[in-house]
Amino acid sequence: MTETSTARWADSLKVLQHFPYRQLFLARTASMLGSAMAPIALAFGVLAVTDDVSAVAIVVAARQIPNVAFTLIGGAIADRWRRDRILLWANLISGVAQIMTAALLFGGTATVALLAALAVVNGTASAFSGPATSGLIRATAPVALLQQANALLSLSRNAATIGGAALGGVLVGFAGPAWGFLVDGATFLVSAWLMTRLDLRQAARMRASSLLGDLRDGWHEFVGRRWLWTVVLMCTVVNFAEAATITVLAPIALKDDGGAGLLGLILTAQAAGFVVGAAAGLRFQPDRPLLVGVAAVLLVAPLMLVLAVTTSPVPLLLSAFVNGLGYEIFGVFWAVCLQGHVPDASMSRIGSIDAFASYAIMPLGALLAIPAAQVLGYDGAFLAGGLLILLTAVMTLLVRDVRVLPRPQEAEA
Repeated sequence: MTETSTARWADSLKVLQHFPYRQLFLARTASMLGSAMAPIALAFGVLAVTDDVSAVAIVVAARQIPNVAFTLIGGAIADRWRRDRILLWANLISGVAQIMTAALLFGGTATVALLAALAVVNGTASAFSGPATSGLIRATAPVALLQQANALLSLSRNAATIGGAALGGVLVGFAGPAWGFLVDGATFLVSAWLMTRLDLRQAARMRASSLLGDLRDGWHEFVGRRWLWTVVLMCTVVNFAEAATITVLAPIALKDDGGAGLLGLILTAQAAGFVVGAAAGLRFQPDRPLLVGVAAVLLVAPLMLVLAVTTSPVPLLLSAFVNGLGYEIFGVFWAVCLQGHVPDASMSRIGSIDAFASYAIMPLGALLAIPAAQVLGYDGAFLAGGLLILLTAVMTLLVRDVRVLPRPQEAEA
């Protein structure tokens, strides 16, 4: 590596010199490392209690439903009160809930009902931590370094996901699911401790008479920006197609052509794309980040289009890498635009609306996947999903506000 290249990478890491951001970065990395183990520990923890596989779905849903249901309220509260303290308490509650789950499994007293109840607690805490974090990134990093701040968080999330999933598999496989929950809980407590060292008092702001009023004001902020609601609508369609095709139909279609092994390789290639996309976000600074981000969504579709014509490993792995690359490039530049162009007083509410609109549709996509495959066939369903994403991304690019939105520091100047 040349001296110039080394200097450029060092410049990309400059945001870590800011103490508040560094604490947030370490706290999020710790919690995400543990969270990557949680799905493995949860599935095998439930199966250790009962042989009924439907119980796994019940406990998973018990976590996901409050996470979606309370996201909007979490955004309104994070715009009213101190986000650093909300994140601290959310991590603390999640950590205690996971350690209690571990204790039940260690003691042999766990039941599906108790595991589901603690999953509800964990999912509710997560609904408050997400909107608080979206507002904290802007509060801990200078506007000029927002892109690096988001790219580094994406890199740490991807590394933690890959490493945490591998560690979780080994830990749960050799020591049991209780240890997975225990380690996950410990990472949440470490994250909470790191947040105690922050003191980010939000600026005074006008408060509506009620949370409902805050939500209404946040909605007006949302619909008043065409670039914002247009891209969120695009994300809703993309996530719907992804949930139907990659999440549900792909494992079934690959069952006789490589099965779980090939699916694991596809997910690994996708994760590699995530890492490269986040690294690109550290170095590449376009004048029109939203234009580049939305254009990158076009790279998401090839994986579905390839699945429509072949199950050969090489094209599938290449398209999976491109899929992850497109997702991550969009994610980095989308976060920069949100944090740089949305007023701080509304940041968490806008972030919660974005999350709710983007992800609440995914269960519907999963439910409609099999009926769509029965009507169109698996190849037809994959083709329809890929074309839907391409069409939606192109239509979004036709919106002038999306194409001309400048970099945040230009807007600030």
